[in-house]
Amino acid sequence: MSILRTPRRPVLLAWALLPLAVGCRSAPRADPRLLRAEASTRAEAWNDAVSLWSDIYRDSRGTDRRAGIESVRALSAAGRPGVARSRLLQMESRWPEDAEILELLGRAHEQIGDEAAALDAYSRALRIEPDRPSSLARHGLLAAELVGADPMSESGTNSFGPEGSLARLRAAGTLRDVDARSLFELGLHGAAAARFDEAFEALAIAIGTGELSAAERLEAAAALAPDPRTIPWLTAVVREDPLHTRALTLLGKAQLSAGFQARAVDTLEQAAQSDPGDEAALRAFAEALTATGQAGRAREILDLLD
Repeated sequence: MSILRTPRRPVLLAWALLPLAVGCRSAPRADPRLLRAEASTRAEAWNDAVSLWSDIYRDSRGTDRRAGIESVRALSAAGRPGVARSRLLQMESRWPEDAEILELLGRAHEQIGDEAAALDAYSRALRIEPDRPSSLARHGLLAAELVGADPMSESGTNSFGPEGSLARLRAAGTLRDVDARSLFELGLHGAAAARFDEAFEALAIAIGTGELSAAERLEAAAALAPDPRTIPWLTAVVREDPLHTRALTLLGKAQLSAGFQARAVDTLEQAAQSDPGDEAALRAFAEALTATGQAGRAREILDLLD
């Protein structure tokens, strides 16, 4: 009788908890290397990042897309584009309609100097995502270099060069999603094609990243000269090098274009004094003097050049 009176609730509770315990034991555990890989990427410790992400990718037998992507980015940053390209070609076979993989493949091709293959990769990325910013930018630039080698034209899609890419990026509001180097190149092409507003916007964003050298900022301003909007760029260069003749000359011409005549005369006089043998600086100074009613003094300077 005592057996019949034995409470059954603990036994039932144990059976009820058993599936939960089994389920907890079977739940996949996070890869302990993941946090270390992410930390290495954040710290830009690229060799460590390559090792960790590559191990995770290989252990997944090529199925962990994120690990593959991160390993490729780390390989490129570590200066190993050939290995990155090999991995991307492997990943492309698994994910043939992945625009991000194709875009990274294009970058890897570019890094090892295979521009035709890069153009093809960007073209295929754009067939999948027609407005993908980086692919648009790089495709446009490469299409200009490889005249007649645009694979997009073979598919019936209108081909386009840097000006077309620049216009599409600006219209979509995605210029800021493009790297500074590509923006700089697109801006120079746009200025050469007299598309000055588009060029200015691209170059302003590129300069704003802080990634362009003083020489590149000067080239950007020269491409738009004498646009008054370049005054802040040129002022910054002159602040770094007060005797930079070309920067002073471009700055003075931009000031003159903006209507700051007295300031332009002062700036161009500094340019002429910084290098008395620079003909461009002397002619610009004479032009500013003429514009401010000092024709006699301007003639004296021009006589020195005759």
